[in-house]
Parts: sequence; C-alpha cells; structure tokens
Amino acid sequence: MKLTVKILFILVFNMLLLSCESKSRQDIINNELAYPMSIQTVLSKIGQPDSITTENHDTGVFGVRVNKIYHYGSNQLVFSPHNIYMGKK
Repeated sequence: MKLTVKILFILVFNMLLLSCESKSRQDIINNELAYPMSIQTVLSKIGQPDSITTENHDTGVFGVRVNKIYHYGSNQLVFSPHNIYMGKK
C-alpha cells in the first residue's frame, strides 16, 4: 500500500513538473518575442506557422515594401522584407 502511494505521488509530481516547464505557443508570442528578432529565432521558438501571407506597405518616397505575415492561430506576426520581426498585427 505504501509503495503504491509513493509511486502515485512520484507520477503526479513529475506530471506537474513537466506541465510547468512547457510553455504554450501563446505564452511565447506574448512574452518572449521582441523587435528586432530574426525570423530564424522566431521560428526556432514557436515553430512553423499555419500559413503565410504578404502585405504591401507604402513607405512613400522609398516605394512599396512587402511585409510577410505569419499566421499562428489568431495571432498575426509581421516580418519586414529583411526578415526582422516587427510585432503583432
């Protein structure tokens, strides 16, 4: 009986420990991404996006730039033409 209780306690403790260590994609997007971060760094932290779209951004004198928008669920992350994280849309 005591051995069963000890094993059960160890299993529950390990499950709680693992759940505390893993961060959700949403937590990383909200707390760990910052400008200027390269696209490679962002992808290594949160993985591949669900989809990618582009958006034309008129800069006036400098012409039109094409920003990439990476979609992660309801989050839209904007990257510059030079693959630098610009923030959430």
